[in-house]
Amino acid sequence: MIMSGFNIHTVHHMFPTIDNQHLWKAHEVLMEVCDERKLSGSQSNLFSALVSVYKNYLFRKEWDMNKSEQELKLL
Repeated sequence: MIMSGFNIHTVHHMFPTIDNQHLWKAHEVLMEVCDERKLSGSQSNLFSALVSVYKNYLFRKEWDMNKSEQELKLL
């Protein structure tokens, strides 16, 4: 497994001092608390996360190109 802790990444950033072996339990507790409080979030697998990053890259690249064209019109 290349990214064994990918699904617990959020918990790792919320509680950086928790030992890795306990992050899955902390993730379960976090999901229970979110369910109790009717808080929603999103979880993704590696493939959908990579697709999202790629789409954001394409959008950013397009935005930068449009921004450059607008700057040239100002000159």
